[in-house]
Amino acid sequence: MQKILILIGLLCVLNGKAQTDTIRWQELAPLPDTLPRFIPACFVIDSDLYVAGGQISYTDTNISTVWQYHIPSNIWTRKRDLPFGVASCGGSFALNGKGYFLVARDSNQLLSCSKAFWEYDAVNDLWARMQDFPDSPRQNSVSYVYDNKGYVGETYGCGFPDGHFWTYDAIQNQWSEIDSLPQPIVGVSAGTSNNLTSYVLGGTDDGGNPFNNLWSYDTIRKIWHELTPLSGPGRANALAWGFDNILLAGGGWTHDSTFSYNLLNDFYKYNVRADTWFSVVFVNSFDSAAGGYCFVFNNIGYYFGGYSSLTPYTYTNKLWSFDATKYLSKDSTVGIQEVNNDFTCKVYPNPLHREKTLNIQCSEFGEIIFYDLLGRILYQGAIRMGLNNFDCYQISGENNVLLYRIKIRSGQTESGKLVFLQ
Repeated sequence: MQKILILIGLLCVLNGKAQTDTIRWQELAPLPDTLPRFIPACFVIDSDLYVAGGQISYTDTNISTVWQYHIPSNIWTRKRDLPFGVASCGGSFALNGKGYFLVARDSNQLLSCSKAFWEYDAVNDLWARMQDFPDSPRQNSVSYVYDNKGYVGETYGCGFPDGHFWTYDAIQNQWSEIDSLPQPIVGVSAGTSNNLTSYVLGGTDDGGNPFNNLWSYDTIRKIWHELTPLSGPGRANALAWGFDNILLAGGGWTHDSTFSYNLLNDFYKYNVRADTWFSVVFVNSFDSAAGGYCFVFNNIGYYFGGYSSLTPYTYTNKLWSFDATKYLSKDSTVGIQEVNNDFTCKVYPNPLHREKTLNIQCSEFGEIIFYDLLGRILYQGAIRMGLNNFDCYQISGENNVLLYRIKIRSGQTESGKLVFLQ
Protein backbone atom coordinates (compact mmCIF):
# COMPACT_ATOMS: atom_id res chain seq x y z
CA MET A 1 0.00 0.00 0.00
CA GLN A 2 1.33 3.43 -0.90
CA LYS A 3 2.28 5.81 1.88
CA ILE A 4 -0.09 8.77 2.05
CA LEU A 5 0.85 11.99 3.83
CA ILE A 6 -1.28 15.05 4.59
CA LEU A 7 0.59 18.44 5.05
CA ILE A 8 0.99 22.23 5.47
CA GLY A 9 3.99 24.68 4.31
CA LEU A 10 7.75 24.77 3.46
CA LEU A 11 11.12 26.50 3.18
CA CYS A 12 13.20 25.99 0.08
CA VAL A 13 16.89 26.87 0.54
CA LEU A 14 19.29 27.25 -2.34
CA ASN A 15 22.76 28.79 -2.05
CA GLY A 16 21.83 30.05 1.41
CA LYS A 17 18.94 32.25 0.20
CA ALA A 18 15.20 31.78 0.66
CA GLN A 19 13.39 31.57 -2.65
CA THR A 20 9.80 32.29 -3.57
CA ASP A 21 8.13 29.01 -4.45
CA THR A 22 5.72 28.54 -7.34
CA ILE A 23 3.34 25.60 -7.56
CA ARG A 24 1.67 24.87 -10.89
CA TRP A 25 -1.61 22.97 -10.65
CA GLN A 26 -3.24 20.69 -13.20
CA GLU A 27 -6.99 20.06 -13.33
CA LEU A 28 -7.92 16.36 -13.50
CA ALA A 29 -11.20 14.57 -14.23
CA PRO A 30 -13.93 15.82 -11.85
CA LEU A 31 -16.18 13.43 -9.97
CA PRO A 32 -18.81 12.73 -12.67
CA ASP A 33 -22.16 13.33 -11.02
CA THR A 34 -24.32 16.42 -10.46
CA LEU A 35 -24.06 16.47 -6.66
CA PRO A 36 -21.12 18.61 -5.47
CA ARG A 37 -20.48 17.58 -1.89
CA PHE A 38 -18.95 18.80 1.35
CA ILE A 39 -17.49 16.76 4.24
CA PRO A 40 -17.60 13.36 2.52
CA ALA A 41 -15.41 10.52 3.77
CA CYS A 42 -12.19 10.51 1.72
CA PHE A 43 -9.35 8.02 1.88
CA VAL A 44 -6.74 6.46 -0.41
CA ILE A 45 -6.26 2.69 -0.68
CA ASP A 46 -3.44 1.47 -2.92
CA SER A 47 -3.75 3.65 -6.05
CA ASP A 48 -7.41 4.64 -5.57
CA LEU A 49 -9.13 7.61 -3.94
CA TYR A 50 -12.55 6.85 -2.44
CA VAL A 51 -15.20 9.53 -1.86
CA ALA A 52 -18.20 8.39 0.20
CA GLY A 53 -21.33 10.24 1.27
CA GLY A 54 -21.22 13.93 2.16
CA GLN A 55 -23.43 16.99 2.40
CA ILE A 56 -24.78 18.62 -0.77
CA SER A 57 -26.11 21.86 0.68
CA TYR A 58 -25.62 23.95 3.80
CA THR A 59 -28.35 21.96 5.54
CA ASP A 60 -28.56 18.32 6.53
CA THR A 61 -29.16 17.19 2.95
CA ASN A 62 -26.76 14.26 2.82
CA ILE A 63 -26.08 11.60 0.19
CA SER A 64 -25.06 7.93 0.14
CA THR A 65 -23.08 7.61 -3.11
CA VAL A 66 -19.58 6.13 -3.15
CA TRP A 67 -17.04 6.80 -5.90
CA GLN A 68 -13.62 5.35 -6.68
CA TYR A 69 -10.98 7.40 -8.51
CA HIS A 70 -8.12 5.40 -10.02
CA ILE A 71 -5.19 7.78 -9.77
CA PRO A 72 -2.92 6.40 -12.55
CA SER A 73 -5.70 6.30 -15.17
CA ASN A 74 -7.63 9.45 -14.10
CA ILE A 75 -10.91 7.47 -14.19
CA TRP A 76 -13.88 7.59 -11.75
CA THR A 77 -16.05 4.51 -11.09
CA ARG A 78 -19.34 4.36 -9.16
CA LYS A 79 -19.38 1.82 -6.30
CA ARG A 80 -22.25 0.50 -4.16
CA ASP A 81 -24.04 3.11 -2.10
CA LEU A 82 -23.46 3.31 1.64
CA PRO A 83 -25.47 0.46 3.23
CA PHE A 84 -26.24 2.61 6.28
CA GLY A 85 -27.93 5.34 4.22
CA VAL A 86 -27.12 8.98 3.61
CA ALA A 87 -24.30 10.33 5.77
CA SER A 88 -21.84 13.15 6.21
CA CYS A 89 -18.41 12.49 7.64
CA GLY A 90 -16.98 13.24 11.07
CA GLY A 91 -13.57 11.72 10.27
CA SER A 92 -12.03 9.36 7.71
CA PHE A 93 -8.72 7.66 6.96
CA ALA A 94 -7.19 4.46 5.55
CA LEU A 95 -5.25 1.84 7.51
CA ASN A 96 -3.83 -1.52 6.43
CA GLY A 97 -5.65 -1.50 3.10
CA LYS A 98 -9.07 -0.64 4.58
CA GLY A 99 -11.00 2.64 4.61
CA TYR A 100 -12.67 4.07 7.74
CA PHE A 101 -15.71 6.37 7.96
CA LEU A 102 -16.73 8.01 11.26
CA VAL A 103 -20.27 9.25 10.65
CA ALA A 104 -21.27 12.78 11.63
CA ARG A 105 -24.97 12.65 10.67
CA ASP A 106 -26.78 9.72 9.05
CA SER A 107 -30.21 8.34 8.20
CA ASN A 108 -30.04 5.76 10.99
CA GLN A 109 -30.06 8.66 13.44
CA LEU A 110 -32.79 10.61 11.62
CA LEU A 111 -30.14 13.07 10.46
CA SER A 112 -29.06 13.78 14.03
CA CYS A 113 -25.52 13.24 15.25
CA SER A 114 -24.05 9.74 15.22
CA LYS A 115 -21.05 7.89 16.65
CA ALA A 116 -21.22 5.03 14.13
CA PHE A 117 -17.85 3.94 12.75
CA TRP A 118 -17.55 1.83 9.59
CA GLU A 119 -14.78 -0.09 7.83
CA TYR A 120 -14.65 -0.37 4.04
CA ASP A 121 -13.29 -3.43 2.24
CA ALA A 122 -12.36 -2.08 -1.19
CA VAL A 123 -11.61 -5.50 -2.67
CA ASN A 124 -15.17 -6.74 -2.07
CA ASP A 125 -16.88 -3.31 -2.01
CA LEU A 126 -18.37 -4.09 1.42
CA TRP A 127 -18.85 -2.11 4.66
CA ALA A 128 -18.69 -3.48 8.22
CA ARG A 129 -19.56 -1.64 11.44
CA MET A 130 -16.71 -1.36 13.93
CA GLN A 131 -16.50 -0.10 17.51
CA ASP A 132 -18.48 3.13 17.85
CA PHE A 133 -16.63 6.35 18.59
CA PRO A 134 -16.49 6.60 22.43
CA ASP A 135 -16.62 10.40 22.84
CA SER A 136 -19.19 13.02 21.81
CA PRO A 137 -20.06 12.90 18.08
CA ARG A 138 -17.60 14.50 15.66
CA GLN A 139 -18.35 17.06 12.95
CA ASN A 140 -15.98 19.59 11.38
CA SER A 141 -13.25 17.56 13.04
CA VAL A 142 -9.71 16.81 11.91
CA SER A 143 -8.59 13.30 10.99
CA TYR A 144 -5.35 11.82 9.66
CA VAL A 145 -3.11 8.75 9.83
CA TYR A 146 0.07 8.73 11.86
CA ASP A 147 2.31 5.87 13.02
CA ASN A 148 -0.18 3.29 11.66
CA LYS A 149 -3.05 4.70 13.72
CA GLY A 150 -6.01 6.86 12.78
CA TYR A 151 -6.32 10.20 14.59
CA VAL A 152 -9.60 12.09 15.09
CA GLY A 153 -9.85 15.35 17.02
CA GLU A 154 -11.97 18.46 17.60
CA THR A 155 -15.67 18.82 16.93
CA TYR A 156 -18.39 21.36 16.26
CA GLY A 157 -21.89 21.11 14.82
CA CYS A 158 -22.75 18.06 16.93
CA GLY A 159 -22.05 19.86 20.20
CA PHE A 160 -19.76 22.48 21.65
CA PRO A 161 -16.13 22.63 20.53
CA ASP A 162 -13.72 20.48 22.46
CA GLY A 163 -10.02 19.75 22.14
CA HIS A 164 -10.37 15.99 22.55
CA PHE A 165 -8.14 13.77 20.41
CA TRP A 166 -8.44 10.02 19.93
CA THR A 167 -6.44 7.34 18.13
CA TYR A 168 -7.86 4.22 16.49
CA ASP A 169 -6.00 0.90 16.36
CA ALA A 170 -7.42 -1.04 13.41
CA ILE A 171 -5.85 -4.34 14.47
CA GLN A 172 -7.42 -4.21 17.93
CA ASN A 173 -10.55 -2.35 16.77
CA GLN A 174 -10.01 -0.04 19.72
CA TRP A 175 -10.17 3.71 20.41
CA SER A 176 -7.75 5.39 22.86
CA GLU A 177 -7.81 8.99 24.08
CA ILE A 178 -4.63 11.08 23.97
CA ASP A 179 -3.94 14.52 25.46
CA SER A 180 -6.45 17.15 24.39
CA LEU A 181 -5.38 20.09 22.27
CA PRO A 182 -4.92 23.03 24.70
CA GLN A 183 -7.11 25.29 22.55
CA PRO A 184 -10.58 23.90 21.71
CA ILE A 185 -11.05 24.85 18.05
CA VAL A 186 -12.91 23.53 15.02
CA GLY A 187 -12.45 23.52 11.26
CA VAL A 188 -8.73 22.77 11.57
CA SER A 189 -6.30 21.18 9.15
CA ALA A 190 -3.71 18.55 10.02
CA GLY A 191 -0.41 17.31 8.70
CA THR A 192 2.40 14.88 9.42
CA SER A 193 5.96 15.74 8.54
CA ASN A 194 8.30 13.21 10.15
CA ASN A 195 8.28 10.14 12.37
CA LEU A 196 7.95 11.96 15.69
CA THR A 197 5.53 14.83 15.27
CA SER A 198 2.10 15.62 13.85
CA TYR A 199 0.63 19.10 13.29
CA VAL A 200 -2.72 20.87 13.64
CA LEU A 201 -3.42 24.29 12.12
CA GLY A 202 -6.01 27.07 12.34
CA GLY A 203 -9.70 26.69 13.19
CA THR A 204 -12.29 28.76 15.05
CA ASP A 205 -13.63 28.99 18.58
CA ASP A 206 -17.27 28.63 19.69
CA GLY A 207 -17.96 32.21 18.61
CA GLY A 208 -16.68 31.62 15.08
CA ASN A 209 -13.50 33.64 15.61
CA PRO A 210 -10.73 32.22 13.38
CA PHE A 211 -7.18 31.44 14.50
CA ASN A 212 -3.91 30.87 12.66
CA ASN A 213 -2.20 28.91 15.46
CA LEU A 214 0.07 25.99 14.60
CA TRP A 215 0.32 23.14 17.11
CA SER A 216 2.55 20.07 17.07
CA TYR A 217 2.02 16.82 18.96
CA ASP A 218 5.11 15.04 20.25
CA THR A 219 4.25 11.33 20.18
CA ILE A 220 7.24 10.41 22.38
CA ARG A 221 6.60 12.82 25.27
CA LYS A 222 2.86 12.95 24.42
CA ILE A 223 2.51 16.71 24.71
CA TRP A 224 1.35 19.57 22.47
CA HIS A 225 3.62 22.50 21.51
CA GLU A 226 2.51 25.86 20.12
CA LEU A 227 4.68 26.94 17.20
CA THR A 228 4.99 30.05 15.00
CA PRO A 229 1.48 30.92 13.72
CA LEU A 230 0.64 30.70 10.03
CA SER A 231 1.13 34.00 8.20
CA GLY A 232 -1.92 36.04 7.25
CA PRO A 233 -5.31 36.16 8.97
CA GLY A 234 -6.86 33.45 11.12
CA ARG A 235 -8.70 30.82 9.11
CA ALA A 236 -10.81 27.67 9.30
CA ASN A 237 -11.02 24.72 6.90
CA ALA A 238 -7.55 25.52 5.56
CA LEU A 239 -5.80 23.24 3.07
CA ALA A 240 -2.77 21.25 4.23
CA TRP A 241 -0.24 18.82 2.74
CA GLY A 242 2.71 17.19 4.56
CA PHE A 243 6.09 16.16 3.12
CA ASP A 244 8.83 14.75 5.37
CA ASN A 245 10.15 17.82 7.26
CA ILE A 246 8.11 20.30 5.22
CA LEU A 247 4.58 21.65 5.63
CA LEU A 248 2.51 23.49 3.02
CA ALA A 249 -0.71 25.27 3.99
CA GLY A 250 -3.12 28.13 3.35
CA GLY A 251 -6.52 28.95 1.95
CA GLY A 252 -9.51 28.37 4.19
CA TRP A 253 -12.12 30.94 5.08
CA THR A 254 -12.21 33.92 7.43
CA HIS A 255 -14.47 36.87 8.26
CA ASP A 256 -14.14 40.54 9.18
CA SER A 257 -15.56 42.42 12.16
CA THR A 258 -19.01 42.52 10.51
CA PHE A 259 -18.92 38.73 10.02
CA SER A 260 -18.67 39.09 6.26
CA TYR A 261 -17.17 35.74 5.18
CA ASN A 262 -14.70 35.19 2.35
CA LEU A 263 -12.43 32.48 0.97
CA LEU A 264 -8.67 32.93 1.27
CA ASN A 265 -6.20 32.13 -1.51
CA ASP A 266 -2.88 32.86 0.21
CA PHE A 267 -0.51 29.93 0.73
CA TYR A 268 2.68 29.45 2.71
CA LYS A 269 5.56 27.02 3.18
CA TYR A 270 6.86 26.02 6.58
CA ASN A 271 10.31 24.75 7.56
CA VAL A 272 9.74 22.36 10.45
CA ARG A 273 13.31 22.60 11.70
CA ALA A 274 13.51 26.41 11.55
CA ASP A 275 9.86 27.03 12.63
CA THR A 276 9.54 29.61 9.84
CA TRP A 277 6.90 30.46 7.19
CA PHE A 278 7.40 31.86 3.67
CA SER A 279 4.95 32.69 0.87
CA VAL A 280 4.07 30.29 -1.94
CA VAL A 281 2.53 31.25 -5.29
CA PHE A 282 -0.13 29.01 -6.87
CA VAL A 283 -0.43 29.03 -10.67
CA ASN A 284 -3.44 27.67 -12.63
CA SER A 285 -5.06 27.14 -9.28
CA PHE A 286 -8.47 25.73 -8.25
CA ASP A 287 -11.62 27.80 -7.73
CA SER A 288 -12.07 26.51 -4.17
CA ALA A 289 -9.59 27.08 -1.38
CA ALA A 290 -11.33 25.73 1.71
CA GLY A 291 -12.66 22.54 3.19
CA GLY A 292 -11.56 20.00 0.57
CA TYR A 293 -9.49 16.83 0.87
CA CYS A 294 -5.70 17.08 0.50
CA PHE A 295 -3.37 14.13 0.04
CA VAL A 296 -0.06 13.08 -1.50
CA PHE A 297 0.42 9.99 -3.64
CA ASN A 298 3.58 8.96 -5.53
CA ASN A 299 5.13 12.43 -5.10
CA ILE A 300 2.05 14.18 -6.46
CA GLY A 301 -0.10 16.48 -4.30
CA TYR A 302 -3.88 16.32 -4.80
CA TYR A 303 -6.89 18.41 -3.78
CA PHE A 304 -10.53 17.35 -4.11
CA GLY A 305 -13.82 19.16 -3.50
CA GLY A 306 -14.37 21.87 -0.92
CA TYR A 307 -16.21 25.16 -1.09
CA SER A 308 -16.66 26.94 -4.40
CA SER A 309 -18.31 29.96 -2.71
CA LEU A 310 -19.53 31.13 0.70
CA THR A 311 -22.34 33.45 -0.45
CA PRO A 312 -24.28 31.28 -1.00
CA TYR A 313 -22.64 28.11 0.28
CA THR A 314 -21.80 25.95 -2.74
CA TYR A 315 -19.34 23.10 -3.22
CA THR A 316 -17.34 21.54 -6.04
CA ASN A 317 -16.45 18.06 -7.32
CA LYS A 318 -13.24 19.15 -9.03
CA LEU A 319 -9.90 17.38 -8.58
CA TRP A 320 -6.48 19.00 -8.94
CA SER A 321 -2.83 17.90 -8.70
CA PHE A 322 0.69 19.32 -8.56
CA ASP A 323 4.18 17.86 -8.78
CA ALA A 324 5.47 17.63 -5.20
CA THR A 325 8.90 16.07 -5.78
CA LYS A 326 10.78 19.21 -4.76
CA TYR A 327 9.12 19.06 -1.34
CA LEU A 328 10.34 15.55 -0.56
CA SER A 329 13.79 15.75 1.01
CA LYS A 330 16.54 13.26 0.27
CA ASP A 331 18.51 11.57 3.09
CA SER A 332 20.42 14.60 4.34
CA THR A 333 21.04 16.44 7.60
CA VAL A 334 20.98 19.84 5.92
CA GLY A 335 17.76 21.54 4.83
CA ILE A 336 15.93 20.69 1.63
CA GLN A 337 17.75 19.56 -1.46
CA GLU A 338 16.71 20.13 -5.03
CA VAL A 339 15.83 17.03 -7.06
CA ASN A 340 17.55 16.14 -10.30
CA ASN A 341 15.74 18.22 -12.89
CA ASP A 342 17.71 16.59 -15.74
CA PHE A 343 15.72 13.35 -15.53
CA THR A 344 14.59 12.17 -18.98
CA CYS A 345 12.96 9.01 -20.30
CA LYS A 346 12.37 8.48 -24.02
CA VAL A 347 9.76 5.87 -25.00
CA TYR A 348 9.92 4.77 -28.64
CA PRO A 349 8.65 3.89 -31.13
CA ASN A 350 5.17 5.11 -30.29
CA PRO A 351 2.82 4.13 -31.85
CA LEU A 352 4.25 0.73 -32.82
CA HIS A 353 3.29 -2.74 -34.04
CA ARG A 354 2.95 -5.38 -31.34
CA GLU A 355 5.63 -7.62 -32.85
CA LYS A 356 8.21 -4.84 -32.45
CA THR A 357 10.34 -4.20 -29.35
CA LEU A 358 9.52 -1.23 -27.15
CA ASN A 359 12.58 0.83 -26.24
CA ILE A 360 12.83 3.04 -23.16
CA GLN A 361 15.96 5.16 -22.74
CA CYS A 362 16.24 6.59 -19.18
CA SER A 363 18.79 8.82 -17.50
CA GLU A 364 18.10 7.29 -14.05
CA PHE A 365 17.30 3.96 -12.41
CA GLY A 366 13.67 3.37 -11.44
CA GLU A 367 10.57 1.29 -12.20
CA ILE A 368 7.77 1.25 -14.79
CA ILE A 369 4.14 0.18 -14.52
CA PHE A 370 1.85 -0.47 -17.51
CA TYR A 371 -1.94 -0.17 -17.01
CA ASP A 372 -4.94 -0.84 -19.19
CA LEU A 373 -7.54 1.94 -19.63
CA LEU A 374 -9.45 0.69 -16.56
CA GLY A 375 -6.37 1.19 -14.42
CA ARG A 376 -5.52 -2.49 -13.97
CA ILE A 377 -1.82 -3.26 -13.72
CA LEU A 378 -0.61 -5.34 -16.69
CA TYR A 379 3.11 -5.32 -16.05
CA GLN A 380 5.48 -3.87 -13.45
CA GLY A 381 9.26 -4.00 -13.67
CA ALA A 382 12.58 -2.27 -13.11
CA ILE A 383 14.09 0.42 -15.31
CA ARG A 384 17.87 0.69 -15.50
CA MET A 385 19.85 3.75 -16.50
CA GLY A 386 20.37 3.57 -20.25
CA LEU A 387 18.47 1.51 -22.82
CA ASN A 388 15.68 -0.85 -21.72
CA ASN A 389 13.85 -3.26 -24.08
CA PHE A 390 10.36 -4.69 -23.52
CA ASP A 391 8.43 -7.47 -25.26
CA CYS A 392 5.15 -5.85 -26.37
CA TYR A 393 3.15 -9.05 -26.05
CA GLN A 394 4.30 -9.41 -22.44
CA ILE A 395 3.33 -5.91 -21.38
CA SER A 396 0.12 -5.43 -23.38
CA GLY A 397 -1.87 -8.66 -23.50
CA GLU A 398 -4.77 -7.99 -25.90
CA ASN A 399 -4.91 -4.24 -25.21
CA ASN A 400 -4.32 -1.79 -28.04
CA VAL A 401 -3.78 1.25 -25.80
CA LEU A 402 -1.74 1.26 -22.58
CA LEU A 403 -1.01 3.85 -19.93
CA TYR A 404 2.45 3.86 -18.37
CA ARG A 405 4.07 5.53 -15.37
CA ILE A 406 7.84 5.71 -14.82
CA LYS A 407 9.18 6.55 -11.36
CA ILE A 408 12.90 7.06 -10.68
CA ARG A 409 14.64 6.64 -7.33
CA SER A 410 14.55 10.35 -6.47
CA GLY A 411 10.76 10.22 -6.68
CA GLN A 412 10.21 12.03 -9.99
CA THR A 413 7.63 10.51 -12.31
CA GLU A 414 6.74 10.55 -15.98
CA SER A 415 3.46 9.25 -17.42
CA GLY A 416 2.21 8.66 -20.92
CA LYS A 417 0.15 6.58 -23.36
CA LEU A 418 1.36 3.79 -25.64
CA VAL A 419 -0.59 2.86 -28.80
CA PHE A 420 -0.31 -0.40 -30.75
CA LEU A 421 -1.07 -0.35 -34.46
CA GLN A 422 -3.48 -2.93 -35.94
